[in-house]
Amino acid sequence: MQKLKDVMSRNVKVISPDATIREAARKMLEGDFGMMPVEENDRMIGAISDRDIANRGVAEGKDSNTKVRDVMSEGITWAYEDDSVEEAARIHYFHTRLPQQFDACSISTKRARSSLWSGVRLG
Repeated sequence: MQKLKDVMSRNVKVISPDATIREAARKMLEGDFGMMPVEENDRMIGAISDRDIANRGVAEGKDSNTKVRDVMSEGITWAYEDDSVEEAARIHYFHTRLPQQFDACSISTKRARSSLWSGVRLG
């Protein structure tokens, strides 16, 4: 059974809730990914996706200088690097944001940044 550590991305980019959605979109475009964890005071507080920008930003008439915190999805769900890809897919089915971290007691991105899981491509 394949583990998350075998497929996860270790070079995950994070963004501040005070950054603009233009900055978030630019980072996603440059990095070729569609979701970024949102970090405040060394803690993950949510995530922003290209879908958040489109639906909560553009579709609602907000401009590109809108703050990430105004369109991001709050809260996070995590998985452990030793969890199976199947378990992560099950969790992801119920939650659209799935950062991964080593330490369940701490959601500090300073400690977990290099171990965040930014997405598994199944199939």
